[in-house]
Parts: sequence; structure tokens; C-alpha cells
Amino acid sequence: MPNYRKTWGGEPVVAVGLLTARDLQALGGGFKRAFPISDNTDFADLLKLLDEVGSETPGGEASPPG
Repeated sequence: MPNYRKTWGGEPVVAVGLLTARDLQALGGGFKRAFPISDNTDFADLLKLLDEVGSETPGGEASPPG
């Protein structure tokens, strides 16, 4: 798999999240880098890829894809 490591303001990007408005409200004012997306299919391919990979739980345990 290619290395897609990106930086933002010189810092490595370590996570990308899909959040609801409620999630953003819970994070509070300290969370300043939220970029709203419209309800269209521009991100369909990305969402499909994300569904195919596993995730990491808060305890650091990996969960299987799907």
C-alpha cells in the first residue's frame, strides 16, 4: 500500500474523522479543524474504502473490517 502520509501546518495528520454536529458540540471550542461536507456522492469512494479497513478502539485494540 502506498504511503499517503500528509502534514497540516507542518504536523503529521494522524486521524480523519466523520463527525455529526452533536460530536462537534461535544468536542467543544478547542476543536477548530472541522470541514463540513455536503450531502452528495463526492466522498462515496472514500467512504467505501474506509468501510473496508479495520478501526482502532480507544483501548488500542484493532477491530476487523466491516
